[in-house]
Amino acid sequence: MAQRKMRQRALRKSRLTKAAEASAGRYMPPRRHKAGEGYSVYASEVADFLCSLPEVRQLVVDVFMEKGLIEYDPATGLWAGKAWAGPAPGVPGPVAAGRKEAKDG
Repeated sequence: MAQRKMRQRALRKSRLTKAAEASAGRYMPPRRHKAGEGYSVYASEVADFLCSLPEVRQLVVDVFMEKGLIEYDPATGLWAGKAWAGPAPGVPGPVAAGRKEAKDG
């Protein structure tokens, strides 16, 4: 079991390294990023740049899938959080987050 977890960590690390090296880490142009008190990831130009990269977006989805935090429902064709029971307080729904809301019927 421990070896399996080590292999999974190594695989994620290698994917992150490849994604970062391919387009972000070494070639990112200068960006603003305030660390420490008053920091907000939403105001970080570094976070905006990194999250705009397809490789980084794919890595995030892969990690959530591997950890079993999101699941695919073949009946609806949608992905959702494993414990999804409706919108949680403070968590934007599909429309608030800028995504189209699934239509009923």
